[in-house]
Amino acid sequence: MTTDGRPARLLRGYGWWIILVTVLLTAGAYALSRLEKPAYRSTATAVTSPRLSPDTIPVAANPGTEREIARSGNVLKTVSGQLGIGQDVLTRGLKVEAVEGGGAAIVFTYDNRNATVAQQRAQAVAAEYVRYRNSSIAQYGIAASLVSPASRAEERHRPLWVYLAPGAALGLLLGLLSALWLARRRDRLGGREHFERVTGVPVLATIPRARRSHGPGAPLPVLLRSPDSADAESYRYLRARLGPRLQGPSTVLVAGGRDGEGRSTTAANLAVALAQAGRRVVLIDTDVRHPALHLMFDLSRDRGLTNVLTGEHSLAETLAAGAIVNLRVLAAGADRDGSGDLLAAGGLTGLLHELKTQCDVVVLDSPALLSVSDGLGLAAHSDHVLLVTDYRRTTRAAAVRAAAELEQVAPGRVAAVLIGVPERDGGLTPRTRAGRAPAPAPIHHPVADRFDVLEGPSVALPPHPIAAPAPSPAPAAAPAPSPAPAAAPAPSPAPAPASAAAPEPEPEPVAKTPKARPARAKAAIPKPRVYSSAAAAEAEARVQAKAAAEAEDAPAEK
Repeated sequence: MTTDGRPARLLRGYGWWIILVTVLLTAGAYALSRLEKPAYRSTATAVTSPRLSPDTIPVAANPGTEREIARSGNVLKTVSGQLGIGQDVLTRGLKVEAVEGGGAAIVFTYDNRNATVAQQRAQAVAAEYVRYRNSSIAQYGIAASLVSPASRAEERHRPLWVYLAPGAALGLLLGLLSALWLARRRDRLGGREHFERVTGVPVLATIPRARRSHGPGAPLPVLLRSPDSADAESYRYLRARLGPRLQGPSTVLVAGGRDGEGRSTTAANLAVALAQAGRRVVLIDTDVRHPALHLMFDLSRDRGLTNVLTGEHSLAETLAAGAIVNLRVLAAGADRDGSGDLLAAGGLTGLLHELKTQCDVVVLDSPALLSVSDGLGLAAHSDHVLLVTDYRRTTRAAAVRAAAELEQVAPGRVAAVLIGVPERDGGLTPRTRAGRAPAPAPIHHPVADRFDVLEGPSVALPPHPIAAPAPSPAPAAAPAPSPAPAAAPAPSPAPAPASAAAPEPEPEPVAKTPKARPARAKAAIPKPRVYSSAAAAEAEARVQAKAAAEAEDAPAEK
């Protein structure tokens, strides 16, 4: 019996079925024993002994030798010719045994479904052996005699236990296997509507079960690896269903009952989909025991969530680029003892509050709910919880339990994502044509990365050269915190021609060149960029200021 009592529950629920199947197959075996035709056996016995003569020394017959002579081709070939049957047919029911005692007693036993045939063949073989042995008496000095002719064939039946024991064993085995199948079928989810009915959790979207990819770019999320596929479109569908619920900065926890149900894959693709739509997204791997996001985005675990919670590194030092603009990834961090307790210590709450003030959506990849308690604590501090459930692998009991656990700590904030639901059971399988996948509608700045506040929290950076193409007074007045005094005398008539001349260089085409495109291979991921410190931000600010100054001097020289 296992710790969760599965064998005991199986016996309590299906014990009657197991007994019924066992009894039925045992009864069938008994009926088979009664229906089987009986076999008949006839027996004849011959005795060999040395022939005494005054000129020879008598030698006792060897039982083994006599047995082999009785089964030899010299004897059986003659008998098969007399009976008109093949030698192999003759030997099929023949049994010859030798018994020691003064001489050698040879017992001929023949079994057949016909009593007359059994007696006839046993008599023929015994008689031919005696004739053959006596024909060589002059050479070997041993004679044979038929002391017991073939008796009337007796009816014989196999023992009853030969039928009942295999029947009972087979019935017990089939009863257990069928009970397991019935229990498994009964404890399975019956589709999308069945899941909503038994758990009380609405289903936001269904995701097809993707095949395992190989080769370059295999670990990447499908939205980056194959953006035109039906799997990628299903994550866009999830984004469309979740979008109206994201009112203001939000925290979305992607949870699951057991490992291997697709939590990390769903979290990574959801974060990419939201970032492609223009939202500032931070993806955090909170599964510190079995992390996976650092493998998907080719990041290192040297710095991550655990390092931030222990105070070893700041948030700006650990956030890394997520292969596309508007996405930052926070890996699980270095492995250490007691990593799970860090999530419950309260530091994560402050971290999430800080991130929500600087981005639009925080996506959390949760540990398994039914394995460790970390996920329930994260659900209590999340604005939305997505319960990822594998339709084929998850049992109904596990799904109900996971949903109930989440509803207790996050009432009204739980929705579900089903993996691998076929269309006949309510699954949605989008169909897209290669190269025709609908592009996400960008919000605000489609190209410019909107995470400047995270890159340099202590330094006010000038406008990015791509985001602010013209050094006209109007754009210069936007970053008012640092160049405000220099921008004050700008309203004079002199800058007006400059602003009019500004469109002449037309730097806007530069903004179109770095169009955000999903990476299609692992090699396409940029080198993970670590936001190290304020010093790095200052260095980047100086580079951008120099670029802006050169862009401003270029039109003046012309």
